Amino acid sequence: MSKLMNIVIALVIIGIFAGGGYLAYLYIRPPETKSALDLDLESWQNRVKQDPGNALFRANLGVTLIQKGQFDKAIQELQAALNIDPTSFTYMDSLGDAYRLAGQPDKAIDEYKLALAKYPAGNKYPDAYKIADLLFNDKHDISGALNYVQQSITDNGNIWNSLYLYGEILERQGKPAQAKQEYEKAAEFNGSDPGVQTALKRMQTAKA
Repeated sequence: MSKLMNIVIALVIIGIFAGGGYLAYLYIRPPETKSALDLDLESWQNRVKQDPGNALFRANLGVTLIQKGQFDKAIQELQAALNIDPTSFTYMDSLGDAYRLAGQPDKAIDEYKLALAKYPAGNKYPDAYKIADLLFNDKHDISGALNYVQQSITDNGNIWNSLYLYGEILERQGKPAQAKQEYEKAAEFNGSDPGVQTALKRMQTAKA
């Protein structure tokens, strides 16, 4: 009997020390720190709460929500920002991004077109490219994509992804020689891109 009691007491003591060790671990474990993105989100949420009529605060909150992957909430905040300041083309551009990531390409294209019309020359190429990309890859509108990618290149001819997309469009149109030229131009700016490398290899065997 005494031997059995000793075993029970020993188990209880082990349990106490094990539990105490766990509590000690909880006590000394450093608190979890928030990421920089979470801190940004919290900061902009607080600013919007304090001043809901500030378009810049709402737009920055919207962009942060995009980065967090909360696209529907981002759309709400960016729409609110544009309701306050309907002339801001940067808000339109960000709203287009939110719509695109939310899987609403038509609405994204509409916002990008509004932004494109307002951006000054030399700064139009990103939105022109985004429209072309959506028209080509989502809407399968080759002629529309061609129009906007050419606008992008006219505004800035040194952007590799516009040149690459132009090559894709020309290749889809059955113009491999012209497509190869655009792929080669894209390679001058970003030759390490896997898509560019694959396209150039493909053009080596393509018929002119």
